[in-house]
Amino acid sequence: MKLTLAQVKASTLPAAVNMPSCDSRFLSLVNEAVQRLVMRPSAWYDMHYRYQITATDGLVTWPREIASVSTIAKCCQPIVARDMWFEFLETGFGLRETCGDDPACGCWDEALDRGVSPLFTDMSGSYKLKLYCDLAADANDIVIVKGYDANGNWLRTLYSGSYIDGERIAASVAGMQSSNTFSSVTEIVKPVSEGAFRLYEYNPTDASQSLIGTYQWDETVPRYRRTYIGGICGDDDTAQINVIAKREFIQVRNDNDVLMVGNLPAIKAMCFAILKEDKNDQAAALVDEARAFRLMDEEAQHYLGTGVRIPIRMQSETWGAGGI
Repeated sequence: MKLTLAQVKASTLPAAVNMPSCDSRFLSLVNEAVQRLVMRPSAWYDMHYRYQITATDGLVTWPREIASVSTIAKCCQPIVARDMWFEFLETGFGLRETCGDDPACGCWDEALDRGVSPLFTDMSGSYKLKLYCDLAADANDIVIVKGYDANGNWLRTLYSGSYIDGERIAASVAGMQSSNTFSSVTEIVKPVSEGAFRLYEYNPTDASQSLIGTYQWDETVPRYRRTYIGGICGDDDTAQINVIAKREFIQVRNDNDVLMVGNLPAIKAMCFAILKEDKNDQAAALVDEARAFRLMDEEAQHYLGTGVRIPIRMQSETWGAGGI
């Protein structure tokens, strides 16, 4: 079951929490309630989606809808997903990198967590940046790009008499070039806009440019999860990748936006918990929170059914005493 924000506003929830549906506090309360439910480490209904991509490079940057990769298959064969700490086990095999043509370094079938990035792909060198907006309504909106300059120094620029981290770039349909040269980008800060923004690395010498980031209208501090997948070893090598991934929380803003949680009774119970928590009534808040979790469990069981056979996942490898 799915719910739009308009349906939530038309429900009994506004009266139950004693807030008009048009009150900005009501929207904030609903978003916080959904966020708390989404971020629970539980396999509740509609919290995991299946995605398929064709990878042309071992380092994959996932779209913003993905919070974490739960399981992964390469070319129809499941492979092991590791966290970022695995490469640093003293009893393990060390860092996994692609080192030239040595298959022992890069051609292995595992997926390693590589943290987060504000870019879809890393910069290929030291270049200017060029920022585009899709819609003229967003022209002159300011995006702050933080990172390091061509000399590897943290970039700070002067604005209104004070130094700030990064550079302010005004969006333009025709593209606005940065004043400074960047060797890497670490953070993007953008306003809520009407349309998407696109960021390119730009070489003023030959006017060539390459897309390194696309940001949707409601993204403000974009960060994307990354996974390093072994076995994609050459420039012409590709692999079909399938994953089951935990969804990242994305707040609703407009009446036609669909909430990530469609369980209205669970949302209501979590709203009660938040309000009581704000009044420092922790005991009562925990009761409402537990009811919200129970309602989510019941919904998951409702959609899972009683005839599904749930498999057991076993770890067969023992790197770093992992089999113990």
